Amino acid sequence: MTAPGHDQQDAPRGVVHNLYITGMEPASGKSIVALGLMQTLAGRARRAGFFRPIVADGGQPDPQIELIRRRFELDASYEEMHALSADEAHALIAAGRHDELEQRVFEAYKRLEPRFDAIVCEGTDFAGVLPALDFELNVNLANQLGCPVLVVIKGSSVAGIASAVRIARASLERKGSSLFGFIASRVPDTLLADMRTHSVIYDPGEPMYVLPENSALGRPTIAQVAEELGAEVLVGGPDQLHREVSDVRVAAMSVEHFIEDLVDGTLVVVPADRSDIVVACLASTLSPSFPAVSGLLLTGGYALSPTLRQDPRIPNEDSIDFEFDQTNLFQIDKSPGFDILDSGQRLNVGGRATVTADNGLGGSVLIGRSFRAEAKSHQVWKRDLVPLRAQRQSPGPSPHKM
Repeated sequence: MTAPGHDQQDAPRGVVHNLYITGMEPASGKSIVALGLMQTLAGRARRAGFFRPIVADGGQPDPQIELIRRRFELDASYEEMHALSADEAHALIAAGRHDELEQRVFEAYKRLEPRFDAIVCEGTDFAGVLPALDFELNVNLANQLGCPVLVVIKGSSVAGIASAVRIARASLERKGSSLFGFIASRVPDTLLADMRTHSVIYDPGEPMYVLPENSALGRPTIAQVAEELGAEVLVGGPDQLHREVSDVRVAAMSVEHFIEDLVDGTLVVVPADRSDIVVACLASTLSPSFPAVSGLLLTGGYALSPTLRQDPRIPNEDSIDFEFDQTNLFQIDKSPGFDILDSGQRLNVGGRATVTADNGLGGSVLIGRSFRAEAKSHQVWKRDLVPLRAQRQSPGPSPHKM
């Protein structure tokens, strides 16, 4: 890595072998920056490593470490790529044992360092109530590891970015830290022109890079939603589970109002017994002029109709013939097989008369009729979405933002 402001030939001063990336607030976009730098180093450094001094708690491996470890096939275990959990770090800080915290981070880093030519370090997730203290902690850890600091700032406004730069610069100068540069991340397109116009307020001697906002980077997949909620996947293969979720709708209205504001990529939260909404979502995958939903999250603990759970590869064959007689007059679903769902509001009435003569002969007649509120049954020919069933669980901690 070459420090900005130095020539490539100036190796003693310009080339660094480690870098500490830290944000100044939650959801700054530092994890995307770290991932991008690892991708860049993968083509330049023979061995590029990754390290996080402190990771979030929660019983699961840190997703950023696991992503980078698998993506770049790093020769290091998960345990070797971090030093402390957030609970351990907070306990040490609360007890005033700051030196011990820094020493444990230093020792973990030094065990990893000889195995790589360059190491990217990513700071904490700013899950606490005082982000300023988190930033100070990250600067101290960067100094302990001998890393120049790359500060990632969330691009909310021109004035906000300029203020964050001044605060970060003052903190780094006070602690004698080496500044690698600034990145204004997640900058809205509408703000880019203003940043160019007011660029005079930034220090030209210190590099400032800009990453525009990309909303697609923040969209979870159906698989991630299912994993986070502990949901059961009722229908759908691996390819469908990678579909992105761009919006979430709770379907608590009639079908006509539900369709009005539907957008592509919506995850629909609906009780499993609302077959009208479920069928409308299925129909959305058939018409190119209709917004297609990405998946269904079924709630309420109701069982999904066997018709709607049918494998989409099975053709509609066993409901072609339709029989209506005394055996199915009062059945909920009069359709044979599982290819047609006989749904909707209806009223079934019938009467039976029996005559028996003295000689033992007799006869019986039954007259019945089914009055429907709709013209026909819903027929499902194809499905290309993923129904999930939500599991009941006690409230837990929210996932940490990167």
